[in-house]
Amino acid sequence: MTELNPSSYRKPVYKKPVYEKSAQEKTEYRKVQRMAPSSAPFILTCLTLCLFLTGVYASEDEIPAHIGKITAQELLSGYAEFAKEYDDFEPSLQQLKDIQALAGKNIVTLFGTWCHDSEREVPRLLKLLELGNVQVKQLTLYAVSRQKDDPDGYSEKYQLKYTPTVVVNDGAREIARVVERPEGSLAGDLAAQINSGK
Repeated sequence: MTELNPSSYRKPVYKKPVYEKSAQEKTEYRKVQRMAPSSAPFILTCLTLCLFLTGVYASEDEIPAHIGKITAQELLSGYAEFAKEYDDFEPSLQQLKDIQALAGKNIVTLFGTWCHDSEREVPRLLKLLELGNVQVKQLTLYAVSRQKDDPDGYSEKYQLKYTPTVVVNDGAREIARVVERPEGSLAGDLAAQINSGK
């Protein structure tokens, strides 16, 4: 039996077993480590965009799109963008003169409470009629859906393609129409069409 020399004897060291990562795991880990610093701006941008879009849809949901007939007062009191354009719009003397051509006529305006062109043109029409003191036979404001349809058949009857569409009728006959945006001014375009038919 061999004697153990106490000076050469080493106490065994017990180490915890170490989990050895596979080569694939090491590669994936290195990829993540390399990607992390450069992806931070991208992730931040995505988060910001998500928060912004959530805010946009939340604010749109606060005031739902109206579908159907609506009075000028209801429109201006219920939809801030329409009211702002109404307040800001200052018609020229020529526009106030041109709008007189609508006196005694039926006006049907098909628009969307969700539509930017409608937010511009419909309040202008209302202000022109009011400041020009124009007595129309009837003014119908009819809001349609984003698909440009409605339960009462107005969009089909007037062959609606774009919003807003302002139609002027003399009795049963259509005498003027402005679609989406006028070429010049709303009052001027309507007056020119009405006067050309005389």
